[in-house]
Amino acid sequence: MKFILHILTSPHLCVAQNAIRFARAALKQQHQITGVFFSGEAVQVACMNESLPEDYPTAKNWLALAVEYEIPLWLCVTASVRRGIEEPVREGFILSGLGQLMTATAESDRLLTFL
Repeated sequence: MKFILHILTSPHLCVAQNAIRFARAALKQQHQITGVFFSGEAVQVACMNESLPEDYPTAKNWLALAVEYEIPLWLCVTASVRRGIEEPVREGFILSGLGQLMTATAESDRLLTFL
């Protein structure tokens, strides 16, 4: 099954941890993650001054999955700009719009949103 993940919550909250746990479990069971779209507070995951504990779903954790499974990591451009995150963004993340989320959703079997 193909999943697209839409994450809206701050990387500091346990819901964000659940998102990366889900991604790892789905990939382990041979499902596919077609992309991860960060919007709202979730765009903070790409902040360069990130200082969270190792078990939090930090950029490093998402980037490791993205590299291993060739998963695009999109940041909502509007949410990013509102929070002062502008180009260049952290390497591995792509500024994108909601159109990308819609396209990826149409090409996937399921959209999972983590609020």
